[in-house]
Amino acid sequence: MALGLCLGFSAGLLCLPLLTVFAVRLSARLRSAIAFGVGTNWPPYDVSDLSRPSPRWVQLSTRLLGLLAHSETVGAFEGLANAVPLMVKSPNGMVSGLRLSPTAQKKTKTVVYLHGQAGNAVVQHRTDLYKLLATRLGCEVIAIDYCGCGYSDFCWPTEASAVADVRAVVQSLPPEEEVVIWGHSLGTGIALASLEALLADEGRRVRGVILEAPFLSFAAAAGSLLEAVLPWRSLREGLERWVRDGWGDLQFDSARRVQAVAAKMPARAPAPVTSAKRRWLKSRETQVVILHGTDDGKEALRVGWSAVPCLPLDIFALDMLHNDIWAQPGLPQLLKETFEQLYLLAALEVEKFKNKTLDAQMTGATQGTMTTAQTLQSLVTQDQSVSSDRALESPWRGCEAYHIYLLSQRQLYEGQFEQAMKTSLRLAEYEDILDTQTIYSLIALTTYYNKFYMQCSKAFIKLEASGDISDEMRTKFSDLALSIFTRSTPKDPVNQLLLPCPKCHTRISDWSVSCSSCNHRLAFCVASGRSIFPEDRGPNSGPYPPGTGPLGETIKCRVCRHRMYASEVRKLRNCPLCHSRLDIPAPPPMH
Repeated sequence: MALGLCLGFSAGLLCLPLLTVFAVRLSARLRSAIAFGVGTNWPPYDVSDLSRPSPRWVQLSTRLLGLLAHSETVGAFEGLANAVPLMVKSPNGMVSGLRLSPTAQKKTKTVVYLHGQAGNAVVQHRTDLYKLLATRLGCEVIAIDYCGCGYSDFCWPTEASAVADVRAVVQSLPPEEEVVIWGHSLGTGIALASLEALLADEGRRVRGVILEAPFLSFAAAAGSLLEAVLPWRSLREGLERWVRDGWGDLQFDSARRVQAVAAKMPARAPAPVTSAKRRWLKSRETQVVILHGTDDGKEALRVGWSAVPCLPLDIFALDMLHNDIWAQPGLPQLLKETFEQLYLLAALEVEKFKNKTLDAQMTGATQGTMTTAQTLQSLVTQDQSVSSDRALESPWRGCEAYHIYLLSQRQLYEGQFEQAMKTSLRLAEYEDILDTQTIYSLIALTTYYNKFYMQCSKAFIKLEASGDISDEMRTKFSDLALSIFTRSTPKDPVNQLLLPCPKCHTRISDWSVSCSSCNHRLAFCVASGRSIFPEDRGPNSGPYPPGTGPLGETIKCRVCRHRMYASEVRKLRNCPLCHSRLDIPAPPPMH
């Protein structure tokens, strides 16, 4: 009897995988539940009040689970102070989510976050990422649960239904809002499918797509998971073929979709490769960035993204796992570099729009369909229509902010302390884009290295008085300032280079951002960060004698219309800001 029970139990165990495969093949609902993790709505939270943490019993149960196995996916929800509930109607029902405002009240971008398999929008590692984006990068974060997941209306989700949910959320935002879609794991497949659908919508421009721990396709992801347990190539190939042939509405073929999306994007002249680890391909309107953990055991980087030809994306391999890329120390800096590229793409689009409008008006005038007065009136009307939109009025402002920030840091790390100070002082004009801590901590550091203790003191005063900084950081800044200024008097060096203001000719310091007499804002060199003075030849002046270059040895980019000292760009072929080709005059012959 016992032998019969043992044999029956063993036979059942052997047949269980076959029965599971058979059931999945017959049931589309079961396939949907497996792909999306339907029913795993964890952790529970109060949808109407996102500042409240999970109930007490949830916190106790997660602690018990943490004793058995550490996992950032089972932690209790700790609450989000600046988050409000989000409800959007989609073809599949009501989509539930949250909207987290930036703590500094200076929104740079709107990030639509698409989570991976299982759980809901407030899983611990997801909320940690939301906080980083809101506090360190000034992003407004929108996170949703697809219908069938979390607290959204129930349906059996598919690839098409998830795309419909995302499209409804993005289209509910104002048309002028700059959107970046961030997908994680399964959400990367949904992000690319949503981008493909949104590209057909002329009223909406998605400026970037960030793919965190992506896979080439759902079949490839299933195969890699199986191979991690049973390293048999034939089993992996069989599973991939079965998913590819039998899971028709759950393919998430991201490798094919990236190339299809790239084909729909108007091309521009590509910029050169800047390093081996990053490929800024500025030939597309939408930037695609991949963030991948080298220790990711689920969808390892070796699955082949780098082998897919002609991809308009940047691949960053980080020393992290599948769910903790947000904890990478260098991630904020990497994202700031990415956002500079997004601002660049947006500015180029605005310039293209303005040029297209002007060409249309001039064509009408030359063909006789419009009189001169009508042409002028049309141009004035067009100018008034965009003057209320700051993004259209000053399209390069965001790009300038991140360019100056990155340039100053590069100069600082290269030991060019004086140049770094002159560059960083200009960041004070971009408080509407960068957060207070980012701006004035860099100013305090560069001015301290140059012994400009008055400017350093002013930076610490801004840091201590800012409402955007936590009490803990404010205390640290206060203690650091006390230790500095008990040893050094808050005074700037007396012997400074003075140059005349281009407008009122008052002599001011060469590091000044604006004239103290007439408040004239000085233009800056996008190659070096220095303020531009007509009489300043710069430290690298060579064979260009005074007055030979336009505006006293400066050249102007034809695309972004920013100026730079000719002596700083003699070895460059492209504009340091917009990467367009420069028309650099040949130096006169030496006698």
